[in-house]
Amino acid sequence: MFTTSAEFYDAINSFRDYEAQSRKLTELIEARFPEAHTMLDVACGPHEHALHLVPRFEIDGVDLNPVFIEKARTKNPAGRYEVADMRNFDMGRTYDVVTCLFSSIAYMQSDEDLAAAIAMYKKHTVKGGLIFVEPWLTPDSVAENHVGMTTYQGDALAICRMNTLKVEGRKCVLNFDYMIGRPTGIETFKEVHTTTLFTHDEMMVGFAANNLVPAYDPEGFIGRGLYIARVE
Repeated sequence: MFTTSAEFYDAINSFRDYEAQSRKLTELIEARFPEAHTMLDVACGPHEHALHLVPRFEIDGVDLNPVFIEKARTKNPAGRYEVADMRNFDMGRTYDVVTCLFSSIAYMQSDEDLAAAIAMYKKHTVKGGLIFVEPWLTPDSVAENHVGMTTYQGDALAICRMNTLKVEGRKCVLNFDYMIGRPTGIETFKEVHTTTLFTHDEMMVGFAANNLVPAYDPEGFIGRGLYIARVE
């Protein structure tokens, strides 16, 4: 997970168009459930989306990373944010919309984990409400020889993050190398993220295990696809 790098997550992801993604998500919700006004963001991260979704929606969030939760609370003070595992959490209420974006579902390490996470999403969604899940790469779409690089330049902060990946069966092991430059000097560190390359069929089975039949948009927000399920 983003442990050592949590402090720098917003900066390294500043290239993302959160406003456009939030606008598209709002359009998708309003086309299917226009009266929706409450939302739970699972694996919310530092929750930059909230800056664009509030006040249209009242938003709460959960994430496994306490640093992210603290950042999210500063961006949306009216929201309730809890440190929790997406496979087993209880907010004590239901929401009109539950989201799990940015391919966070890929951190589930098995089909059982996948089904358990979707069960939690359903548990927290009102009847007639919507669940949005943005998937990760599939075994057929992953490029094992890909080398990625993201940079950030601020007034007193420069970041370079490079990554390679290795496919090990159904797992995708991402090796991140960070170089952080500040006036006080330069530091480097590594992170390793292990994700699961769920197929489309495996994703559908995870939903079916919870009596959900999602619509599938192969494009989604950034070309990775998007599952949209209504809780009946």
